[in-house]
Amino acid sequence: MEEKLLEGMTFGDCLVRMANEGGRFRRLAWIDNNSYITIRNEQLEIFRTDTKRLHPLIVSVGDILSNDWIEVKKETLS
Repeated sequence: MEEKLLEGMTFGDCLVRMANEGGRFRRLAWIDNNSYITIRNEQLEIFRTDTKRLHPLIVSVGDILSNDWIEVKKETLS
């Protein structure tokens, strides 16, 4: 999967980008490369590959404090 790495992207950076521009983001630390978060209907949601659908996102402290968030281009998701 091709990803656009934005050096030092924090969770806050992702929130601002999603709110202003849309998009899909994930952490490099996540094992599942096809999962991503997005904003839909003004709520944070996560796409989980096990169910192949979006679910409400429960954000962990690790996710909030990490700086390994990357943008995932829609056309590269399998």
